[in-house]
Amino acid sequence: MGKESYTYTVVYEKVERGSYNVFIPAMRDYRGQAPTLEEARELGKQMVAAALEELARKGEVYPDDLQLKGRKTESESRKDRS
Repeated sequence: MGKESYTYTVVYEKVERGSYNVFIPAMRDYRGQAPTLEEARELGKQMVAAALEELARKGEVYPDDLQLKGRKTESESRKDRS
């Protein structure tokens, strides 16, 4: 079976002290914080991977991506390992 590709929006929000909040709108339980944008991007990739692995383990359907208007976003991709 071939690998499917999924794309999710990851939001990086700079906070007062210079660090970045990270969240995935389609996966509300996944939030984090990192000291730099570079580390926030890496955390975003790890969060998407962890969320998809957890959903696969539970046999649940992957959620559709959600776009947020008025925010700068980047999409992070993760190939399904199934």
